[in-house]
Amino acid sequence: MSNNLVWINPATTSPVDRAKTRREIMQKVAQKRRAEPKHRHPNSRQLPVFIPRNGLHESAAEYKQIQALHVAERPSQTKPDGVYIHPDTTYLRTPATTYSAVLAKTNLHFLDLSLLTSVGVGRYTGQRLLESPQTIAHFFTGRNWSYFQYVPLHYQQSVLIRSAADCVLARVRCSLTPGDQRWELYALSAYSRALSKLQDAMDTTPQRITAELLCATQMLGLYELLNPSRGDAWKKHTAGATSLIQLRGPLNYQSEFEKCLFLGYVGPMATEAILNNEACFLDRPAWKAVLLSIITDDPLVPERSTMVISIMLIFVTIPTLFNRFTDVICHNPDQPLQVITELASRAHKLRTSLQDWYHTYIQPSGTPIHDPTYGDRYYDALVIYYICMIYSSRLNTCIHSQDKPSVYKLEEECQRFAKIIVSLHQRGGSSANRQGSLLLAQKLPIAEATIESGDAWKTQLSIGNSHSHIFKMSREAFHTWCKLFGRKIS
Repeated sequence: MSNNLVWINPATTSPVDRAKTRREIMQKVAQKRRAEPKHRHPNSRQLPVFIPRNGLHESAAEYKQIQALHVAERPSQTKPDGVYIHPDTTYLRTPATTYSAVLAKTNLHFLDLSLLTSVGVGRYTGQRLLESPQTIAHFFTGRNWSYFQYVPLHYQQSVLIRSAADCVLARVRCSLTPGDQRWELYALSAYSRALSKLQDAMDTTPQRITAELLCATQMLGLYELLNPSRGDAWKKHTAGATSLIQLRGPLNYQSEFEKCLFLGYVGPMATEAILNNEACFLDRPAWKAVLLSIITDDPLVPERSTMVISIMLIFVTIPTLFNRFTDVICHNPDQPLQVITELASRAHKLRTSLQDWYHTYIQPSGTPIHDPTYGDRYYDALVIYYICMIYSSRLNTCIHSQDKPSVYKLEEECQRFAKIIVSLHQRGGSSANRQGSLLLAQKLPIAEATIESGDAWKTQLSIGNSHSHIFKMSREAFHTWCKLFGRKIS
């Protein structure tokens, strides 16, 4: 699977330039390999490799003493299909500048960007940021449980993470100072180096699915998100990161670092599956178990609370269900009645799950459902709930029994949640509200598409389109709604 994952620099637009970039990268790799003999002379000098006693968990004093090269000592694991997972050692042997030197150079801290790994960030967040790049500064005052907290520790130990971190920080600096061409040139140069290191790692079989490789891949995806000349690069990069996560398998997210990497991409993986009309592997029991393993009801990390993970477990079931509805409405309308009624039943169960979640977590708290406060512990979960309710209401009205009396109320409910998202997004004033508005950018196109298609949807419901007493939404109305928020139906 990972043999097809090749990262191409989106700064080059023509096929000729892309081919040239690939040749240059591979030439550098070949030159590097030719420069190193396969069998070193026994008397040749070699830099020492230090192995910490306790892996990466050194005390602060011990860590400062070991400024040379580290190798993380961890038992190898073997998956049933013969894919080997063991620590990254080949790419940890290159001396580099310190993390503190990078902070001084860029005047940025990686933890300031941790909100960009939240579940609500996606392709539309990047588009909104690119409209006014300097608004990225609004993210700096927030914190999120994220793999970014591990970047400083791994910076001097992994050239993959180091190269990816350098180019991301440079790209953020470009956003903050758009008129400074020096940062733009440095960002492009750092990105090319990071791509070269990443491709080099991909060419070495044992390196393909290490946590370090996955971390670097996700960071380069953040670079693409903020790159004004990205084109479709972020979507392709996200697809590659999704493949790596799936390739690792659900049993290989045991450490806190690995759980951070997984949770940080659940949102983009599920959302991209919806937009691309694809089934999502996250709704399988083994992957749901990974999400459940992340739960800890520590008030300092609300992203890991039972409340948030529970709504995410519902959210990841939507892509596959949406895909099946699309197939029945747009491609294979003559499905047996049993198949159609089974889909309608699954949509009803989705709605029931959402109602149960609301009555369990939100209603007892007294939190106003129509006007949550950004920064409140319920805010992020409620935003996911709103978008799930929009999907649920629309799917329940797409296929339903002709004598179902509440179908018009479902569409009214759908419109109400869509208007809440638009209203929250339009909030101004405080920096916190602007931060919340940016994080809602991923949900806004779906809400706006739902509002815009509302009249046509209601018209179709009133006309009716029966199939053995089962109503099915017309292909045209369904396609129009999906097209409005950028979703494929093919």
